[in-house]
Amino acid sequence: MVDIKDIQGNIILSTPINEGSKRKFTLQKEDYVTLKFSLDDPIYFKLGNWVDTDFGLFELVDLYKPNYNQSTAAYDYELRLDAYYWKWKNKKLKYSPESAAKETSFNLTATLDVHAGIVLRNLSALGYKYRGVDFTFSIDSTVENKPFLMTYDNINILDACFQMASSAGCECWVTDNIIHFGRCEFGDPVDFELGVNVDTMKRSDSQTEYSTRIIAFGSTRNIPTNYRPTDDSMIVAGVVQKRLMLPVGTSYVDAYENMAEEEAVEDVVVFDDVYPRRIGTMSGVTTKQYIDKIENADGTTTSEVWNAYRFKDSINFSKDYVISGQDLKIKFESGLLNGMEFGVTFNPDGKPEKINGDWNPEAQIWEIVRNSDYGVNLPNDTLKPVNGDKFVLSGFDITFVSDTYIPLAEQELLQKAQEYVAKTKIDPSTYDNKMMPGGALYEVGDRVNLINPGYFENGRVSRIIGFEYNLDIPTDSPIYTVGETAAYSRIGDIEEKLETITYKSQTYTGSGGSGVYVIRLNDSTTASNSNVFSSLRQLAMFLRKDIPDKASEIIDFLKGLTVNGDKASIDKDGIATVQELIALVKAQLAALEVTGNAKAKTATITHKVTTLNLLVQKLAETYDLNVSNVATLFRTIIRDYVSSETFIHGLTGEGFKLYKALNGDWNLELDNLTIRKAMTIFELIISKVRAVNGGLVVSLANGRVKSVSEDSTSYVLGIEGDMTFVADDLERCLVFSPSGAKYYWVRILSVSGDAITIPKSEFPVGIVPAVGDDLVQMGNKTYTARQGVLYLTASEDGKPRFSVLDGVNSTDMTDKSKVVLGCLDGITDSDFPDGLQPDGYGLYAQNVFLKGLFVLRNGKSVEDELSTVKTELSVIPGQISSAITESKSYTDANVTIRTEVSSSNGTIFRNDVIDSTLTARVYKGNVDITDTINQSCFKWKRKSNNPEKDAAWNLKYSTYGSNIINITSEDVDSKAVFSCDVTINY
Repeated sequence: MVDIKDIQGNIILSTPINEGSKRKFTLQKEDYVTLKFSLDDPIYFKLGNWVDTDFGLFELVDLYKPNYNQSTAAYDYELRLDAYYWKWKNKKLKYSPESAAKETSFNLTATLDVHAGIVLRNLSALGYKYRGVDFTFSIDSTVENKPFLMTYDNINILDACFQMASSAGCECWVTDNIIHFGRCEFGDPVDFELGVNVDTMKRSDSQTEYSTRIIAFGSTRNIPTNYRPTDDSMIVAGVVQKRLMLPVGTSYVDAYENMAEEEAVEDVVVFDDVYPRRIGTMSGVTTKQYIDKIENADGTTTSEVWNAYRFKDSINFSKDYVISGQDLKIKFESGLLNGMEFGVTFNPDGKPEKINGDWNPEAQIWEIVRNSDYGVNLPNDTLKPVNGDKFVLSGFDITFVSDTYIPLAEQELLQKAQEYVAKTKIDPSTYDNKMMPGGALYEVGDRVNLINPGYFENGRVSRIIGFEYNLDIPTDSPIYTVGETAAYSRIGDIEEKLETITYKSQTYTGSGGSGVYVIRLNDSTTASNSNVFSSLRQLAMFLRKDIPDKASEIIDFLKGLTVNGDKASIDKDGIATVQELIALVKAQLAALEVTGNAKAKTATITHKVTTLNLLVQKLAETYDLNVSNVATLFRTIIRDYVSSETFIHGLTGEGFKLYKALNGDWNLELDNLTIRKAMTIFELIISKVRAVNGGLVVSLANGRVKSVSEDSTSYVLGIEGDMTFVADDLERCLVFSPSGAKYYWVRILSVSGDAITIPKSEFPVGIVPAVGDDLVQMGNKTYTARQGVLYLTASEDGKPRFSVLDGVNSTDMTDKSKVVLGCLDGITDSDFPDGLQPDGYGLYAQNVFLKGLFVLRNGKSVEDELSTVKTELSVIPGQISSAITESKSYTDANVTIRTEVSSSNGTIFRNDVIDSTLTARVYKGNVDITDTINQSCFKWKRKSNNPEKDAAWNLKYSTYGSNIINITSEDVDSKAVFSCDVTINY
């Protein structure tokens, strides 16, 4: 029986698994079960209804209605329930799912793990888990860890996973709580042989190109104008572009030697990533500061200061090397900007290239042209070039540098063409294999060897990409789809078609390679001269002329704007001419000039009026408003809060925050505040940092100033009582009184007797120490033993807390808070998801060590909870991970006997390299009794998806007799679990 439940877990319907109920999966396309049953009275199933079967968790993610059967007067159901993760298709991916904005359209340039992290944040914000466990992701070694640009435009979470996998050149699938990125292929090939274990084998065509002869071209980059010169008299249509070609004497590449002409299926392929190139290394990286003037909408200007990055190369270059009509560009091959391309300017300062016939080193400078192609202006202070970064320069005649690069590139093109034809000569079809009844069940990704003399001469090794079988009897002739991609269902299929290329009057037509392709609606590819936008992408990006449309960004009309001929216009200087102006709600003007009389009730305007905001209520109904000079109105609206990336309250805190409290009050906390004129305060709460009035600091020194003297460079402060300050101490004073605020946090230069000397340069401008100042030692510039601080407060924001700080070697408190105990409200830490920031009363710390009784929410202690579990080692391709399962327990005088298994080489293994020793230990209570047990009592077992191999393995080690065993990659077949049974008598 299968129980269909609602979201609260209540059973809606219990039904047997009837004939016709199916289980179906296709990689990156579908994953579901169908339950077939009939009811006299209909049940209205809702989204979120679910079942828990032996095949996994499945939910109703699309609305479903039954069919009424007139012959039986019943309602027939074939209820489709998708895998638990398939409901992600009903939720849009948001950049900041924890915030109120919930932006669904954004660009992001980052590595795959960063893109996948956004998915996890969305799932966490939605509260989605798998059997109570948070989702995580795994990226296998086949995926290159380099940044790429993704454009997310109102895409759902599931499609986002598939799209980012496509952009990273891999596949995506989900098992349990893990989102996998990589290639779904595992294990040794299993024979699928027609007539032996396969009943029927059907072939399905694929969209993948099939060809046996490749005419290959490379890129136009760095190709000199005299490359492969041709006889003009022989040219009819001309050469469209100068492209890299195969080596002289090689016109094409065939899939087989001595291939008959009739066997040649031709295709033209353009490899735009192959061109003559030299890998350079950056040195002498510096910055050049620029200041941009930005014109604001209100007529004011804002200055933006930014740095352009410059570097040197080891070759001597000249502007004469640049190919006419091409721009100089570099593409990074390493470093933080790996994979990104930027324009560059050679000799940006215009220095003479040569002096007295010798190259001028001051002219051999390159400046990177920043752009926002990757979602933000780059390079910047975070993503920037450094010395040693590798790059490739394009846009110049490379023969000026060396004549060896073009032959090398032609050989690379030949190799690329050979690799390409090796793929295209393989039959790209997929094969549906209907198995004979009673066989084993296989999983997606399992490798198989198809044997069918009608299709293959020597068989074909591939993998399972989909399956379908009956739920009532799974082994009753299941169908497995085998191939490289699913037929007619390639997710994010990239169009890589070159329409035509004309060379020596011969026009070629073909497709493939990395030539021109279509950028689809949600494609992350950057626009270039080698691709085009799809129709849907153009409709989403460009304004329409045939229907009403709207622009989501600012449009700058450089020459002005006209409406319906001469009915209205705005010229290039911003002067507007209209026949009639009606303001229904609000008019905002930078300048209003009236030459006659303008009347709105009793409002008369006879001179020029300039405003930032001129508000016209309804139909310009203003009463008794006379403007004869200039009226300026300004309004600023702030909602929610403004905060630095990291913020912690209080004297020892860091960052800033402007926020609205729960009671409606607005609060501002930061380090310094300057008021140039008057400040009105309705209630002033004065706190002085010394004892317990406001906050209590516990440190190695404190004191009160009893005298002040000075010379031209320093202050000498006499201290009351015993001298506890030392040189390089950072001493802090904070006093706020009606006469003004005094704050300084300065370094002690030296100590002599009862006096300390502090350089005047340490004090803020206008701040002078005075008799009566209370000083608190808070850190030391050089002595680590004096860099710890304890701080207790109960009055700063009405929320008591105790803070422990360490490493305080400057006045910058970033990362100095190690422990906060008490009220954690207001703490912001980017290490935690936005929806799980510290709040309430608790402990915020780097490490926690607890002793004694630790009681969980369910009322059990940790010892009680863990006393009935044991550790098994679960081995998955590429890693060994530990899994905890319930174990049997035996008692002797109320003492539990348990077994534990440990691994000598850790629990995580990469790149399928497995070499570890497993050791089983037996404990009676807390006493290790392993050595008292005869080794023959230990028996190791393995369990995987291949029962036959498990039986062979278990038989091999049935007489092994040892509590220690060594495991290598030869012992792991796709997936395996190792356990140890111990037989003892007590």
